[in-house]
Amino acid sequence: MNKAFKKILLTILLAVSAFSLTACNTEKTEGYYAFGTYIDVKISGSGASKILKSYFSLFEGLTNDFDSEVSGGSLYKINHAAAEETVTVSADAYALLTLAKEMYEATDGAFNIATYGLSELWKFTSATYNTFVAYTPPSAEDVSAALPHCNLDNLVLLGNNTVKKTDGALKVGFGALAKGYAGDLALKKLGAKNKGILNVGGTVFTVGEDSKVIAITNPRDSSFSYFGTLTVSGGAVICTSGDYERYYTVGGTRYHHILGKDGYPVNNGVASVTIVSLNGAANGAMCDVLSTAVFAMIGNADYEALLTAKNVGAIIIYSNNTYKTVGIPDGVFKLTDLGYGNV
Repeated sequence: MNKAFKKILLTILLAVSAFSLTACNTEKTEGYYAFGTYIDVKISGSGASKILKSYFSLFEGLTNDFDSEVSGGSLYKINHAAAEETVTVSADAYALLTLAKEMYEATDGAFNIATYGLSELWKFTSATYNTFVAYTPPSAEDVSAALPHCNLDNLVLLGNNTVKKTDGALKVGFGALAKGYAGDLALKKLGAKNKGILNVGGTVFTVGEDSKVIAITNPRDSSFSYFGTLTVSGGAVICTSGDYERYYTVGGTRYHHILGKDGYPVNNGVASVTIVSLNGAANGAMCDVLSTAVFAMIGNADYEALLTAKNVGAIIIYSNNTYKTVGIPDGVFKLTDLGYGNV
């Protein structure tokens, strides 16, 4: 089974189980496909059916605007603009560009949406990713040539939803932001009495005071169904970045989609990072940013200071069957895969 789909499926299965224990007879469920992934929403309470219907246009509109390959979308216009050309983008895209610039600076470039050109080179974008053909990693010369065009400082925010590039070859992508942001907007459509779970391609949002159990998938094949569980109530956001979500294996080497500042897949012994935000400490977009940023920062920068600053916790799974928790309150996390040891 595809690892990315397995992650989504496992989370949904546990979420459904927990939700069904407390949901009333007005529970409504809907599935969507957007941002190249599956979205599963289960809510109860006043206006649930109407809210779910509104989500289709919400997710479809954001997908078309945020997909770097969709002509007419905000990112498509940026990526195809010439140097110094002024580009007008949507208010949603401008908000995410602002966040991306802020976190690019805060992480010293560990989080960088301007690596889209490199992702094309490594064949990790939606248009290039293909596990059904033989994979050849790019040459060192090609990586070196592409890397100078991945400087997000060369994207200038001009205000009033307008931007310009000072480097015409710079390309951006929202792969590490779109799902969390979409979930944030979806939450705004819910009322105070709504309860449920929004699973936006593995970025999970919980709504209501009822306790819910969310699974964390195992990043490697295992006899255990999942790595562990998180028991949370409403206002939680949980998201994971891992080297198993989009990757190729050549000669025993795993090439995955999370790229480091050197232009190569991050190689620091980390298999996945799960960010846990409780009681609304951080929204979905920020949690998405942090899962990618922390993955890249481990072994290279003080990621724990970043987690503390954002008031979130993390569960880090290493490729040598060990794990570490940072800032996770007692009673929230439970290990279920006994093949892993704590460090």
